Amino acid sequence: MGERYYDYEGFREEINENWQKFYHLACSYEKAILILLNHEKISNSFYSERDILPILNNLHNYLELIFKALLLEKKQELKIIHNIKLLFFEVKKYHNFNLNKNDEEFINFLNSLGENGYFFRYPIDKNKIDYHPEPTLTKPKTLKLLSIDNSIRSIFLYTNNYFRNNLGINWNSSDLVTL
Repeated sequence: MGERYYDYEGFREEINENWQKFYHLACSYEKAILILLNHEKISNSFYSERDILPILNNLHNYLELIFKALLLEKKQELKIIHNIKLLFFEVKKYHNFNLNKNDEEFINFLNSLGENGYFFRYPIDKNKIDYHPEPTLTKPKTLKLLSIDNSIRSIFLYTNNYFRNNLGINWNSSDLVTL
C-alpha cells in the first residue's frame, strides 16, 4: 500500500454548505464504524466487553452529526447539545426522517446509557460516579454484536438513502476518497 495523505483543511469543491460538511464528516464516522464492526465480527481473539464502546461512541458522534446536518439543511440554528434523542426529536419537526421502530429503540437505548455520550468515552462522570457499574442478577447488561451490527447497518442504509433521495447527495462513506 502506498503512502496515504489526509488533507484535513477544507472540503471537496461540491461540498460547500455547512449541512453537507456535517454529512461528509458523519460519513467518515460511518466508514470507521464499519471497519471496527467488521474486525470485531471476525476476531477470534480474547475480547473485552468494553471493546464495543469505541463503536458505540463513534455511532453517537455519527448520529449527532447526521441530525445536525438535517437541522442545518432546514436553516435551523444549532443548539450546543449532544443528546441524540433530543436532536432526533428536533429533526422530525422539519424532515420526514422516519427510522424503523427497532432503530428508534436502539437510538433511545444509546441515549439512555448517557445523554451526552460520555458513557462511551469515560469510566466515571465528573462526580466520580462509575458509568459502568457491575451488572446484577436483576439488571443484566448484555449487548449482542449481531443485534448491534444489524441496527447500525439499518440506520446507515436508511440515512444514506434519505440524503440521496431527499437532499440530492450522491455520495456516502464509500466515496470519501479525494483525488
